Amino acid sequence: MGSTAASGTSGSKKAKNTEIMEQRKKFRQQVTSLVSSMLTDEVIDSAMDEMGRQFVRVALPPCLAEDDQDCTVKLDGERWQTGKVRGRVEVDPETRIKLLGAMTIRCVRGEGNEYRVYHSVENSREYEGREEQFVVVEGRHLPALQHLILCYPHYTAVEDLPLPTLEDK
Repeated sequence: MGSTAASGTSGSKKAKNTEIMEQRKKFRQQVTSLVSSMLTDEVIDSAMDEMGRQFVRVALPPCLAEDDQDCTVKLDGERWQTGKVRGRVEVDPETRIKLLGAMTIRCVRGEGNEYRVYHSVENSREYEGREEQFVVVEGRHLPALQHLILCYPHYTAVEDLPLPTLEDK
């Protein structure tokens, strides 16, 4: 008689567990459905942009090799050195350019046809030591930016940028 009572209690526990598991399964499906309906491409893109901006904002500035320093505006500014004018940079169609690093920029759509290119070039070496740095570009310049991103780490000539006019390049 004792074994019959124990098996009856065990059977009701199993039934209750099964019912709870079914309720849990339905609840999970409903939550998944609701969350999925909220996660539009726009929401996901916005979250990715925010994470990218944050990453660029807190990243250390790029560490340039000596060869790269010679090819940047880091040493820009006219100065007289050993009898010659040094540090003057003129960009012409044959000038070869590249990004300083693969993770140094993030392009985010702004107002209208403007985009903000967030960069880490002028970041502080102290964590969050500066406000985020960005350059505003027009949408028509995005193909050139994409070209530079895809060409990294290689240099590309200004004349090879996919823009219609030399002035745009």
